[in-house]
Amino acid sequence: MSRSQKMLGVLLACVIACAALFGWMLARDKVNANAEETAGFTFEIPVDIETDSDRAGSLYITLTIGGTGNGFVWARARNVLTVVPSTLWVYVELYSSTTYQESYTTMTLEYRESTRDLNQGESIGVSVSTNGQSLYWQARARYKFQEDDWKSMTTSTFHCDANGNQIY
Repeated sequence: MSRSQKMLGVLLACVIACAALFGWMLARDKVNANAEETAGFTFEIPVDIETDSDRAGSLYITLTIGGTGNGFVWARARNVLTVVPSTLWVYVELYSSTTYQESYTTMTLEYRESTRDLNQGESIGVSVSTNGQSLYWQARARYKFQEDDWKSMTTSTFHCDANGNQIY
């Protein structure tokens, strides 16, 4: 390979890296804006993943839980950044319990939604009625990036009144 071809390759790699960084910055600002505009409460968990260098992909996703103040609780997973064309399979789940529980495994699964390809900047969410009850809630996201193993993340447990407002 000639020197000019190598320089062109390096330049192209720099342009791609800058575009990915710019897209991540825009998406991150959008996530924070969405959290501030939502009524009720929010709790966000960022996850950074770097895969094997031979696949050269990376991922930044968030899991958010919130209440609407009008009888609903919701959970949302957002793909903030994926570098290189990739596939992100995501399940978002919302669990509830009448008593405080540390783990979703001892709670009732209220609703689950999934997508086999959550693209950068997109989100997937679930919303569940409180049915007029004061309950404890926890959100969980399971995700599979490319050919990696399934991984999961969960929020803390939150206590909400019948309207979906967080009780402190």
